[in-house]
Amino acid sequence: MERIRIANYVRKSKFTGKGESIENQIQLCKEYATRLYGNEYDIDFIYYEDEGYTGKNTNRPAFIDMMKACRNKKIDVVVCYRLDRISRNISDFSRLITELNELEIAFISVRESFDTSSPMGRAMLYIASVFAQLERETIEERIRDNMFSLAKTGRWLGGTPPFGYVAKRIEHRELDGKKRTMCQLELCDDGEQIITTIVAQFLKTHKYGAVVKYLKKNNIKGQRGMYMTANTIKDILQNPAYCIADKDVYQYFMKKGMEVAMSETEFDGIHGLLAYGKRDYSKKKQPRLEMKDWIIAIGKHKGIIPGKVWVEVQELIQQNKRCQRSGIGNSYGLLSGVLYCAKCGIKMYAKRGRGDTYYYICRNKKFYGADACTNSNINGNQLDEKICDYLKEYLNPTSDIYKYIDKLMKSNPIARKMDYKKKIDDEINKKQKEINRLLGTIIDASKVSNALIHHVNEKVVELDIELSNLKKQRLELEYNTKEEDMQEHIKKLKNMLSDFKTNNTLSIIEKRKIIKTVIKKVEWDGTEIKIFLRENID
Repeated sequence: MERIRIANYVRKSKFTGKGESIENQIQLCKEYATRLYGNEYDIDFIYYEDEGYTGKNTNRPAFIDMMKACRNKKIDVVVCYRLDRISRNISDFSRLITELNELEIAFISVRESFDTSSPMGRAMLYIASVFAQLERETIEERIRDNMFSLAKTGRWLGGTPPFGYVAKRIEHRELDGKKRTMCQLELCDDGEQIITTIVAQFLKTHKYGAVVKYLKKNNIKGQRGMYMTANTIKDILQNPAYCIADKDVYQYFMKKGMEVAMSETEFDGIHGLLAYGKRDYSKKKQPRLEMKDWIIAIGKHKGIIPGKVWVEVQELIQQNKRCQRSGIGNSYGLLSGVLYCAKCGIKMYAKRGRGDTYYYICRNKKFYGADACTNSNINGNQLDEKICDYLKEYLNPTSDIYKYIDKLMKSNPIARKMDYKKKIDDEINKKQKEINRLLGTIIDASKVSNALIHHVNEKVVELDIELSNLKKQRLELEYNTKEEDMQEHIKKLKNMLSDFKTNNTLSIIEKRKIIKTVIKKVEWDGTEIKIFLRENID
C-alpha cells in the first residue's frame, strides 16, 4: 500500500487532564484520519504538540516545526481536532490555508468535519475561522465583565498582600440572607508609617535609589525582614492599594480614561483602592498590563496616601520615564539637553549636590575624571535662574523672540498632521469594508469555485497586511503629534513666562521644551555663558 504522512497537530492553552486534553485530541484525530485513509493508505502519523500556548497567534514551537516539515515536503495531510486549535485569528488561519493549498497539502478538522480537498470545504473553513475569532473576543469580553462585577465587591482575591497589609478572612451576609466569607486587607502596626515615609522621601528626592538608601540608613526593612530594592519601591509607589479613595484620584482616573467600578459619590476619602486585571494571564509569563487596562475599585481596607499626593507621585514617575527616554536622566536641571561644554563640545549633565542644590558637569569629566576635561562645574540653580531671567527680558511683544513665537504659531504644523491622520482613518475604513465584502461573496455564493476561494483568500490576506500597516502608521502619527505638539507649548510659553521658573503647572519636560523652542544651545567655557538662539530669530 502507498504510504501517506499525516501531521497530527494538537494544542491546549494550559495543562489539564479533563475535556480536550492533549491525549484526547491525539486519539480523536488518529481515529478520524484512520477512517478516512486507512483503507487506501499505510498511514505514518507525525505528532506535533503545543501545551500551554494561546490560540491568539501561531508563534508556537510545535506549530513552527510542523510548518517547516510541510515546506520541506515531509507532510501530506494536516489534521487537528478543532479549528481553534490552529488559531483563533482569521488572518493567521487564512495564511495557513493558502500556504497549504500551494504546497498541495490537505487540511482536516475533526470536530467541524472540514476537508480542504473540496471548494465548499475551504469556504466553510474561512467562515468557521471568522466565528472562532468572534468566540475568542466574546470570551475576553465576558471575562472582563465578570472581573468588573467582582471589582464592585472590593474583596481581596488572594495572593501576596501589599506591603504594610495582611489579608484576613471575614464573614458577611449577602442579599439572599446566606452567610459567606471573603478576604479583605487590614493595616499592619507599622505599615502606615513606613509607606508614608517612602512616599515622602520619593517626593523629596525623585529617585528610587535615594529612597532605598534612606531606608537602609534608618534600618527600615520590608517583608521577611529584607531591605527593599528599587523595584519594590517602584511597585509600592504605583500600587493604588495605598491611595485613599477621594475626589482627586477619581478625577485622575477619569482623565486617564481608566475603568472605575464605582461612582464618584462612593469615593469616601477613607478606604483604599484595589486594581483588578493587572496581569495578562493568557500569556506565558503573565506580564503586567499598563495602568490604563486595570479596573479600579474601592476596597474594604483603610487608605494611607491622599489622592492628591498619590497623583503627584504618579506624574513624577511618568516624568522620570520621559526624562530617561529623552536621554536626560534627571528631573531638576532645566538646561539638560541644551547646555554644552565649550572645551569638549559635548553636553553637560545636571548632578545633585547638598540639599536642593545641583550643578552642571561636563560629561567627559563626569565619567572619565578631571584629566579628561578641565572645565569647571557651574551652579545649576543660579544658571537656570539666569536663563529664565534672560527669557523674561526678551519675551515681550516687541522683541524678536516674541515675533518668532507668533510665526511658529501661524505655521501650524499640527494641522497638517491632523489632515494626514484623517486620510489614514478613511483608508482604514475602506480596507475593512473591502475585507467584509470579499468574505460576503464566499458566504452568499451558491456555488463557490476553487479559483474564487483562492482569489478571495489571497486578496483578504493582502488587505489584512495593508490594514495592519495603516493602523501602525496611525499609532505612530498619534504618538508623534502628542510628542511634538509645539503649539501647546508655545501658548504656555507666552502665557506663563512671568513666573516661568517657579510655575508648578508645567512639568520639567514642558519647561525644557519651551526653552528649546527659542534656544538652540548654551555653552559654558568655565568663565562665560554664551546663548545661541534659533536661526529664525534675528
